[in-house]
Amino acid sequence: YDYIQATYTAMNPTGDFNYLTHNSCVAVATTPAALSYKAAALKAIPSAASDTEVVFYQKAAIGNGDFANNPWLQEMPDPITKVTWDNYITMNPVEMEGTYATTTIKNMASIWQQLP
Repeated sequence: YDYIQATYTAMNPTGDFNYLTHNSCVAVATTPAALSYKAAALKAIPSAASDTEVVFYQKAAIGNGDFANNPWLQEMPDPITKVTWDNYITMNPVEMEGTYATTTIKNMASIWQQLP
């Protein structure tokens, strides 16, 4: 405890160690990065030849990663899927039974080649 307190005090001379241990975190000012998209890059993406579509979304708790160092937010379940600490794919069960029924590490490369 004394070693951690001394290290914190050396790194943050104006910081309050008791506040840190009580709240488990310290407020850090972050500046969100401005996102910019290039229309030419989006037009260069090939159109899908199949009905399969991949949709990515940001986790509600961590967002774009600004709060990834907060363990409370990492433990918070996703409000859509209720999943915590996992990478997952949600699919229609009928589609899963057909093309993607035998997803293993060995045949993952062939499955990725089938996707647009």
